[in-house]
Amino acid sequence: MVFMDLFMPELNGYNTTKNIRTFKHCKKLPTIALSTNRNKELIRKWASLGLTGYITKPSTKLATLKAIDKVQSSNNPVH
Repeated sequence: MVFMDLFMPELNGYNTTKNIRTFKHCKKLPTIALSTNRNKELIRKWASLGLTGYITKPSTKLATLKAIDKVQSSNNPVH
């Protein structure tokens, strides 16, 4: 399972996820985004690459655990 911010120094979550998905063994690797950005269009764009969870920051322990539980109990990506 990968947790990453959408906007990292010198990288962004979209391109990083795209690169991760190029590896055969990582095509279905659960990927959860962390960001202060609530832009639905951006989230949908990233979801098209197989984003499996999204947590807005600041986050709570409960929100993080819920996102993990949702990813583990479902094979469906976030929409």
